[in-house]
Amino acid sequence: MKVFVYLVVLTLMATSGADDTESSFQTMVLSEISALKSKVTELEHELKAKERENLILNKHLQHSKRESSFFPENEVAFTARVSQHLTSLTAHQPIVFGSVLTNVGNYYNSTTGVFYVPIDGTYQFFVNILSEADNFIETELVVNGTGVAEIYSGAGKYNGAGSNLVIVRLHRGDKVWVKVHYGFSSDMSVHCCWSTFSGVLLRVVADLNQIVGINMKVFVYLVVLTLMATSGADDTESSFQTMVLSEISALKSKVTELEHELKAKDHENLILNQHLQHSKRESSFFPENEVAFTARVSQHMKNLTAHQPIVFRSVLTNVGNYYNNTSGVFYVPIDGTYQFFVNILSEADNSIETELVVNGNQIAEIYSGAGKFNGAGSNLVIVRLHRGDNVWVKVHAAYSTDMSVHCCWSTFSGVLLRVVADLNQIVG
Repeated sequence: MKVFVYLVVLTLMATSGADDTESSFQTMVLSEISALKSKVTELEHELKAKERENLILNKHLQHSKRESSFFPENEVAFTARVSQHLTSLTAHQPIVFGSVLTNVGNYYNSTTGVFYVPIDGTYQFFVNILSEADNFIETELVVNGTGVAEIYSGAGKYNGAGSNLVIVRLHRGDKVWVKVHYGFSSDMSVHCCWSTFSGVLLRVVADLNQIVGINMKVFVYLVVLTLMATSGADDTESSFQTMVLSEISALKSKVTELEHELKAKDHENLILNQHLQHSKRESSFFPENEVAFTARVSQHMKNLTAHQPIVFRSVLTNVGNYYNNTSGVFYVPIDGTYQFFVNILSEADNSIETELVVNGNQIAEIYSGAGKFNGAGSNLVIVRLHRGDNVWVKVHAAYSTDMSVHCCWSTFSGVLLRVVADLNQIVG
């Protein structure tokens, strides 16, 4: 209000017929005050914009702390095993893994055998079932009663171990368990202790926009308070000229103060933005860096040849769409540490040898065969890869007794565990 009164008075003086010298001085003072006022207003607007940017950056970082499953409050993981021989099971009966090794969050129920999904996200599950000797049993992993993976366990006159791993997007409230798969088993029994069920939350899935939205009422309120805090009036000056010079001095001080604040806020926002960019590159828990897939063979594959790629055409999960279900190849989109799991089921009374390769170079082998029964073989590897690398499964030379892969039970999964980047290049 004080500035407005000064401007009015000076304007009147400038047009009141005073001599040219006085009028020129008054015009100069009027112009100086007007320019300083405009500068203050401009800097205040810039500062408020930087403060809003600062709020958004802080919200993003707080989001990463709350939503990343690397933080304890969102850690979900369990492993349990069958604590006694399970016999005389019936078709579709749940298999209860009663002995709990790990149960972070207590979302696995060892009485029912059910895992209750506590938060939307990408989860990984692994099941290993050991059959009784000279028998086989077929089981499956289900989500809300719908099968997502099948496990075949059998090995002729011996006990037979079968396993499978899947990566799947789930929603809060979903239920996951293992059950007997229809009635195709020769013996409806599960051998104790060796049979396990594990799950882990790989990534929380959330809408970032819902978290970082700024409450504009609060923001406007803060702006008003700031303006009110800097708008004081001082009517104690003894002369009008002294008041004018004092006002110019105050405005100049305000400009200097705002410039310093703006510079400090710029630096703070630069640091926050560097941290955020680092988080996006380093943490695979940001949506743009999520990479995960699970696919399975959709039909029996016969008369395969040495080194022929095995194509897993039926896709369960393909976050990022980097797995090609026509070629069977996973294309690495970003430098990082990846985990791959392969499960291959042979035809009955035969064996097949397969391998996981990166750019054609072997990194893991899988042997599948179990005497008179189908034989399940699996393997898991964790490997550092670079953008542009190709990963697939192929027949391993010509050592197989039958160049065939049994459908549906055979799966291929992969997940980006962590992006690899040089922090020094990001935050300097």
